[in-house]
Amino acid sequence: MTGDVDVSRAYYHCRACQTGTCPADATLGLQADALSPGFRPLVTLAGVLASFADGADDLLRRFAGRRVSAGTVWRATERAGQEWIARTRAGSVVVPSPPQPAWDFTAPDQTTTIGYLGLDAFRVPIQHPDGTQADSRMLYIGLVYTPDKTGTEYVTDWNLDQVCAGLRQRAIARGFGRVDRVIAVSDAGNGLEAGLRRHFDDGLLCILDWYHAVEHLHTYARAVWADEATRESWVDRAKGTLYDRGGAGFVAWIRDQPLPSGTRPTRPGDYSSGTSTEPFTGPITRRTVRPGTTSGVDRRKPGVKSSEPG
Repeated sequence: MTGDVDVSRAYYHCRACQTGTCPADATLGLQADALSPGFRPLVTLAGVLASFADGADDLLRRFAGRRVSAGTVWRATERAGQEWIARTRAGSVVVPSPPQPAWDFTAPDQTTTIGYLGLDAFRVPIQHPDGTQADSRMLYIGLVYTPDKTGTEYVTDWNLDQVCAGLRQRAIARGFGRVDRVIAVSDAGNGLEAGLRRHFDDGLLCILDWYHAVEHLHTYARAVWADEATRESWVDRAKGTLYDRGGAGFVAWIRDQPLPSGTRPTRPGDYSSGTSTEPFTGPITRRTVRPGTTSGVDRRKPGVKSSEPG
């Protein structure tokens, strides 16, 4: 990082294939980007902390006193990402250096230990090289974390099973084997809970996160009440009922609530399950979950959400 350094090493040329190689490059950590093995990690870090241009023109000049092009930051960051993906798919778990303290899985009540899994899917717009629209793809993002979230690691891939397998590898590496309970939190999108259970165990406790549960309440309220004050008042009461009684208790409560005059759901069950267009037949159950969870709602029927995966 102190300036340019000239390196001399042996070069071997193959007459048959007309290519050459410097075997010592791999040992020295040299690549075609002409970055030293000490400077390259800073370049890739700048590439993920800011735009490639800002990383090159601001961060690296400010903190390392070095100037590189935005293209160099782009290529180095992209290559580091590709290498990390390849290692992840091969089953390797990146170990922080220097070693970090062991994760603390203690729940807020200090009586148990919990390891958390998170999984979600996002629709990513895709375009062809000529700029025309292509079919979108689902990007899966998973994470393992502690109750206070001081320990958190992410896994992402276009393939659901790759993400779930990566979550298992990280869970093992971070000490999930010594916790009292593992809890998975998701929005119950199609296939998410099944993917987690394939790679962990069939009895994995999967919980619908509070945000998505409440989102359904707002969806229902917007469909029933035009007046915002009335709508928000009902949502507040509904959230309190869901929190206190759990999923099954909430379903019983909402089925007893009269609809405003002239309002009726499109099909039986529409209002009781939020966004589903099919009659609700399965339980939405609140389980007793120890403090530290992000949701008290356990959706046992993944198919309730009728939208596309995620």
